Amino acid sequence: MYNNKFIKFIRSVKFEIKYFFRNYPFKRQINRFITLKKSHFYRWMFNFILTEDFMKQFNQGEVRRNIFDYGIDLFTFEDCEISCFANCAFVHKFVGKTPYALKESAGINRRVDEDGITFGRPINLRKNVTQEDEVCQLCFSNGMNYWHFTLDVLTKIMIMEKLGYKGKYLVNADGSSKEFLELLGFPEDRIIFCGFNKVIHAKRVYMFDEFYGIDLGGKWLDDTRQFIVDRIQERHGSLIDENSPKRIYVSRIGTRRIINENQLIDYLKPHGFEVIVPEKYSILEQIKLFANVDILVTPHGANSTNVLYSKKGTTFVECFGHYWVNPCMVTTVDLLDLDYHMICERFMHNIPNSGSSSNYIIDITIFKCIMKKIFEHWDLKNSADLKK
Repeated sequence: MYNNKFIKFIRSVKFEIKYFFRNYPFKRQINRFITLKKSHFYRWMFNFILTEDFMKQFNQGEVRRNIFDYGIDLFTFEDCEISCFANCAFVHKFVGKTPYALKESAGINRRVDEDGITFGRPINLRKNVTQEDEVCQLCFSNGMNYWHFTLDVLTKIMIMEKLGYKGKYLVNADGSSKEFLELLGFPEDRIIFCGFNKVIHAKRVYMFDEFYGIDLGGKWLDDTRQFIVDRIQERHGSLIDENSPKRIYVSRIGTRRIINENQLIDYLKPHGFEVIVPEKYSILEQIKLFANVDILVTPHGANSTNVLYSKKGTTFVECFGHYWVNPCMVTTVDLLDLDYHMICERFMHNIPNSGSSSNYIIDITIFKCIMKKIFEHWDLKNSADLKK
């Protein structure tokens, strides 16, 4: 009897120890520390240099300033190597036998320092090299994210297409890049997906000084939106669909979810809301849903990117957790004159904190108060439309 109790006790202790090390945040901190130290160790081997400094020092390369008045510069270099590390790529220029890595090519610029990039072990730039004529380098550490791909990668593809570029684009292999580029009509032979430990030699490389376009709204964003919409409608017809739901709640899977989501849905459904999980739809279907909606309620995340295709005046309700408030669609809200409402978690609840990925609770009373005002606004608007 006592022997069985002792065995159960040992098993219980072993379980607690395993649970502690699997779930305690300290484990994540250790992993981050190890990754950062590895990154620092590899970084010095890249021989990084600012692109402008390289051009002045070695008198190589060309730059087009403030292209199309977007506030962004475009660099061009002849005979370059590009090293690929799956989620980012670096453009290298040899001077004699010494390779220099151009900082901005991987997204290291005024917004992101070197600690924001995870460096892989440098690879042999003279071994197993793929030969290409023209390559536009658009692969960077956040490029697999749907928001970043739309607003940081497609924006630059729009610029290159306006310039009449006929070469290839180097983009992240992960995420939605393949589906989105197919949707826009880009053939496979114009796309290179950034592989692991791949080396490319290009006769000519194009790269931008700025990967992050969040503050470059206005004309830049409007032109990108029009570029995407025009290419989609040329191939797939109008985005307007009278049968599409007019009120949508977007349910988020994975991290940064609303814990009491069912409370919100129970309140919204009698008001004509449909619940969608974007991952169950193609990109084209998602864009169509957002293009036809009148009232949109969504937790903050990459799914809200599709608000870019909404009609002017659409009501956009975005929910945020206490640990991550980042209204990065503000330029889109301004561009489309959206009726925007931000709802933030009231308290830090007694739930595990995983920083920007933390799940959270939305106060149902505040939510109902805001939604009530929105419904009143749309009732008045619809009444006025009927009288016309």
